[in-house]
Amino acid sequence: MQNTVIEFVDKEITSWGGISILKKMIDMSGFSTYLDTLPLPEQGSNRGYSPQQLFLLFMSSVWCGADRFSHMDITRLDTSLQCLYGWKRMPEHKAFECYFRKFDIPTSHKVFGGTLPLVFQQFEI
Repeated sequence: MQNTVIEFVDKEITSWGGISILKKMIDMSGFSTYLDTLPLPEQGSNRGYSPQQLFLLFMSSVWCGADRFSHMDITRLDTSLQCLYGWKRMPEHKAFECYFRKFDIPTSHKVFGGTLPLVFQQFEI
């Protein structure tokens, strides 16, 4: 059994520490870059968040246990998570609700039809 060293650090910490694992998986898989290539619906407002940020924060919130849009405000208030991704500001849950309303069945299929094969290509069998 390994000894655990407990020491003071002069850095921000987060209760969502496991999110760094998700961030590493996203980075290693190239998922962020892949999101840039998808024909995601654009925001209508100049204050709107990028679709990529909305998807990555949505994934991160679900990873942290959010199972309702309103639960996403918990991760929104976490500045460590914001720093991890390098975002200047974080959307509230209503931004997700408004953005995801833009997806109907044809749009969803057009955008995400090829996503599942990309995910499974990352696994070595």
